[in-house]
Amino acid sequence: MSRLEGSLRGTLLGSSVPLPGRGNVAYAKLAADKLRLEAESMLTKWGSLEVYVRGRIADRMLEENNRSPSVAEVRSWLRRARQ
Repeated sequence: MSRLEGSLRGTLLGSSVPLPGRGNVAYAKLAADKLRLEAESMLTKWGSLEVYVRGRIADRMLEENNRSPSVAEVRSWLRRARQ
C-alpha cells in the first residue's frame, strides 16, 4: 500500500474497486490517472499557440459550416483565438 493510500484510509479516495485485468485499484489512483490523461489531452490541444490557433480556426469553420471563409472572417477568428 502506498503512503497516499494509507493516509486516505477510511475515505472514498482510499477505498478501492476491483477492475478486470487490473485487480483492486484505489480510487485515488484512478483519479490521478484520469488527471494525467486530461493533462496529456490538454497539452496536445494547447501545446503551442500556433497549434491552438489552427485548431480554433478549424473549429470555427466547422461550427459555421464555412469551408471558404473570407479574409476578413479569418482575421477576426485569428484575433479572437489569440486573445
